[in-house]
Amino acid sequence: MFRIASFLLILVLLPLTGCSSSDNSAPVPGEIIDAEKVIEQDITQIYTLDSGDRIRVSVFDEDDISGQFEIDSEGYISMPLIGRVYVKGLTLLQAKDVIVERLLDGYLKNPRVALEILNYRPFYVLGEVKKPGSYPFVNGMSLHNAIALAGGFTYRASKNGILIKRGDKIIRASGEEELVIPIVPGDIIEVDERLF
Repeated sequence: MFRIASFLLILVLLPLTGCSSSDNSAPVPGEIIDAEKVIEQDITQIYTLDSGDRIRVSVFDEDDISGQFEIDSEGYISMPLIGRVYVKGLTLLQAKDVIVERLLDGYLKNPRVALEILNYRPFYVLGEVKKPGSYPFVNGMSLHNAIALAGGFTYRASKNGILIKRGDKIIRASGEEELVIPIVPGDIIEVDERLF
């Protein structure tokens, strides 16, 4: 009887051993990055386009193709001649290369293309700030500016507990000296509550 009970106990506990923390196949919610690694980054190099951004595409000597285009909810812009172009998740330089490639495919021999962002999507400030919500992005925006736009910290705010969700990455700001982190459109800033 003891052997049967032991065997049943092993059968019950066996599936639980596969849930240990040593399993590396479990998905990670987002790569956590220290703030000091992003303070010096050039936003124009890392910013990726997304739905809601409005861009100007200038094809030199081709006014009929040039124009202003808003990125739709699926991540496309619709340009004359070449149709829909998927630009979501691309930097300006990458988007320019895609447009040049499409124009080279039987339309123009040597297209010269320039891209510029006209309107950025908003960023969001949540948690322990006086006016949480979405705010319009302005070039040169820092974490300090973003918190100020949201009315500043509440008395319960942890200035050492600020997370910025940027795509699939999470940036941790852990001190007032890191409030100079540059903010990009689409960032979600979360200010935690102090424990005491």
